Amino acid sequence: MTRLQSFFGSLTGRIFFLLLVGTGAAAVLSLSIADLRQRADIAAFQNERTADRVQAYVNLRQRIGASEARALAARGATSVRVPPPEAIALTPDQALNRLLADGRLGAVEARASRVSPEACQRPEPGWPDRDSRAKAAVVSRAASLGLGPPSCWLVDLGSAQGRERIAVWAPPQAVRPRLLDPGFVLALALAAALLSLVVARTATRPVRHMAAGALALGESLDAPPMPETGPVEVRRAAHAMNSLQSRLKASIAAKSQILAAVTHDIQTPMTRMRLRLEKVEDTELRQRLLDDLAAMQALAREGLEIARDTPSTEPLAVVALDSLIKALADDERDAGHDVVFLQGCDCDVQARPQELRRCLANLIDNALRYAGNARIGTVEHAHHVEVQIDDSGPGIPEDQLVAVMEPFVRLETSRSRDTGGSGLGLAIAARLARDMNGELTLVNRPEGGVRASLRLPRSGGSPAGF
Repeated sequence: MTRLQSFFGSLTGRIFFLLLVGTGAAAVLSLSIADLRQRADIAAFQNERTADRVQAYVNLRQRIGASEARALAARGATSVRVPPPEAIALTPDQALNRLLADGRLGAVEARASRVSPEACQRPEPGWPDRDSRAKAAVVSRAASLGLGPPSCWLVDLGSAQGRERIAVWAPPQAVRPRLLDPGFVLALALAAALLSLVVARTATRPVRHMAAGALALGESLDAPPMPETGPVEVRRAAHAMNSLQSRLKASIAAKSQILAAVTHDIQTPMTRMRLRLEKVEDTELRQRLLDDLAAMQALAREGLEIARDTPSTEPLAVVALDSLIKALADDERDAGHDVVFLQGCDCDVQARPQELRRCLANLIDNALRYAGNARIGTVEHAHHVEVQIDDSGPGIPEDQLVAVMEPFVRLETSRSRDTGGSGLGLAIAARLARDMNGELTLVNRPEGGVRASLRLPRSGGSPAGF
């Protein structure tokens, strides 16, 4: 049910539904009109044939005489019958009467009325009994074919020789519309559904491609440009997205260059200031000024690091994750830090090796700075591998778990500023994770501390599995 709701909630599903309903309604209306016209044409043809039979009987009577013609009718030799005396005319047939009055009967006047089909039964000995036995089978067979009962008319003929009444019959005609035929309805529904699905998917394919391109652009400005193909509107939209990508890259590059130039050039006068501050005789004032200058130099270094932190051109490769983490943990332990690699999954990931090393190093360094320890493990999933780096620190307020991954964001209430740091480690790690089609999230552990979860696509897997 959820998949069905998701389908009809999509643009493809909505176009499919509208096309299916529209084509179905148009087909039903068209076929209904066609059925009505067909029934009218059949009725007109039936009236024409009936008028011809009356004319044939009148001509036969003129050639061989009234008594002989009536004898033939009594034996059922023509489509004209001798009606039983109790036959009662029901409704005058205006259409048939107009045909009979067009002069085809000469001086003979004729008036036709609808009558029960029993008036046209074949008049021969024993026939009524046989007809009653076979009638049910005939009616059932006719109904299965969509046919009604035979039509019958009482025709009163008047001429100089006198008046005469005959019964004229016509074969059954179709009365069931094609829309009541289950096979026809099923074929129509399948054809309409297939056509609607093909049209809907064809119409939304450019939109899906544009959505994928926009998502890739959101992940990285270095994503391949969108192909400018397809309908005119799609080509224009793709061209606009590609132009936006180029302008964004140029703007970010220009700002990074300005920031790098400023932070680089400002270090020279700050160095001169430090040398001159050494000549200040007031020890307390000199120390305060040196501390302020050190803070300024730290900010300049941080700005330079941000400016240099541009997307890498390092290609993606298959990386043995457990080996890399074990090497990083061994290096930290050799430096006297409390870092333990608890468990691995013996699996490979698709990543940029140097970026992955830097990302993991930043996460481990962040755990050591604020908690003094780090516990690392890897967990394998269907489409990705998750690296879990746990610490036993004071944790992070729930409403700040996302904000701390922004540049220069520090939480003084939960993590001491005295421990140092620029507020860039998590920001750079999050950016590196996105650059490798991965994702970095932070959660507070129930037992205390923070868990940094780095999810990376498996080798041969897809980030869609996230």
